[in-house]
Amino acid sequence: GPILKLYTAHRWKMIPKCTGRYTCREKWVVSLPPLLFLHKAGVIDSDEATSCSRKYEFKLSGRKDHVVVVPLDEEMRTGIITYVKDDGEEVRYVHTLNTPSGFQRKLEAINIFVVDG
Repeated sequence: GPILKLYTAHRWKMIPKCTGRYTCREKWVVSLPPLLFLHKAGVIDSDEATSCSRKYEFKLSGRKDHVVVVPLDEEMRTGIITYVKDDGEEVRYVHTLNTPSGFQRKLEAINIFVVDG
């Protein structure tokens, strides 16, 4: 499925003390917005990269970075969580790949609930 395709397309490092969550080790991907990142990995096609209906963006109170969530399955159990870091001069994207348990746990920790419908 898409999570395995993404996992094999890049080098990942487990996030310490965050079971089921990984960050991409390849520095060049910080310039890629989430949908382009997924497209270059072969997870979504070019049409989805420009008009994905399952991309959710959040600006969280008390947090400088905003968050982009892209579920990778129809049931929205797993996906990527990308932190958008904008220092005024450069925008960087920190992509995290998440197993179902890691995805749900992190979203709940930052008070984001992605549900269908």
